[in-house]
Amino acid sequence: MICLAEVRCAPIPAMSFGNIGTRRSQSCLIGKDRTCSGRQRRFMFELLVPPSDDQLARAGGNRDVFDRRARPLRMQQTLRTLQDAGIEPDVWKVEGLDSHADGERMVQIARRAGRDQIGCSTLDRGADEAKVRSWLTIASGVPGFIGFAVGRTSFWNAVSGHRAQTLTRAEAVTQIARRLREWVEVFEAGRPSRSPGSVAAAWPA
Repeated sequence: MICLAEVRCAPIPAMSFGNIGTRRSQSCLIGKDRTCSGRQRRFMFELLVPPSDDQLARAGGNRDVFDRRARPLRMQQTLRTLQDAGIEPDVWKVEGLDSHADGERMVQIARRAGRDQIGCSTLDRGADEAKVRSWLTIASGVPGFIGFAVGRTSFWNAVSGHRAQTLTRAEAVTQIARRLREWVEVFEAGRPSRSPGSVAAAWPA
């Protein structure tokens, strides 16, 4: 069993645990962490770091530019802040990254200071197929990225088609299953070999 917390973080340096609202959030997350541990369940933390209006403006209003140039550092800073606040998930579920080096840096931070068994997972954020394939390929080649979560990109068109009655239920299910299989094949194709005792072996993709 896995416990999941999804958090959309405020811009750094605005994010801190110095006010009442964020202290309550911190307490809630630490409580969830301890509850999962007490029940022998894994704790997965979904970290979303959207741009502020100012950051997006500096990227020329282009979300892809922000993703490449600014988001990786913000993710790293935010992950450190959460760790320092006592939030210790088993898996950090993070937005896709556009370079192998950024992926390695995320794993390095996730596993710093003796957190050797912590894993990372990449998510799709509803991106288009080409972007999801790129993110999966990059993540799969970074030791420490143990899996992925591709939701909206997998099922959105199929569900929309079913609701619009252009697809039968069986056709929609087949389309979703085919897309999920494609993601598995992309991720597995880029993975380094796994040793029996590795985190990747302990956590199925």
